[in-house]
Amino acid sequence: MENFWQNYIRYHFIEEVGRLQRSGFHYFSVVIMVQVIEFLGGMLDNKPLRARNQSKNRFRLAIAKLFDSRYQRLNNNDWLYDKLRNHMVHAFIPSSLLKIISAGEKGNSRNLEKEGDILVIVSEELFSDFTRACQKVIYLIDSGKIPAKKINPMTGF
Repeated sequence: MENFWQNYIRYHFIEEVGRLQRSGFHYFSVVIMVQVIEFLGGMLDNKPLRARNQSKNRFRLAIAKLFDSRYQRLNNNDWLYDKLRNHMVHAFIPSSLLKIISAGEKGNSRNLEKEGDILVIVSEELFSDFTRACQKVIYLIDSGKIPAKKINPMTGF
């Protein structure tokens, strides 16, 4: 099981989401990224991955430990969790306070900056930050700073 999670994160999260990005599926790659952010937080906590009612805590933990201060400020009072993660995962639409765009649509818009009351998220820039977060988790497992989560041999997780 050594390297299972590192390979899993590299292949399923970095490489597969990267393929979505390169193929122009920016919107749906964001849906996956925000869900994976929660998973990454689950890798950092001391509970089993299947622990119930951990969504907000895990998303918050991942943002706090794996993302830069811009994300941390935006997640004050769990704002990103509610407006981005919950809306995208449960309804497949962002909050009316978010605008998700690709770099090709960017114009004068800047990632994580507001246009009036609306926060702009540029999917490629989110992917870059997401990739760094994934790589941090891989490093933390490799260096023994966090233990790899146990895997159920029946399910693989």
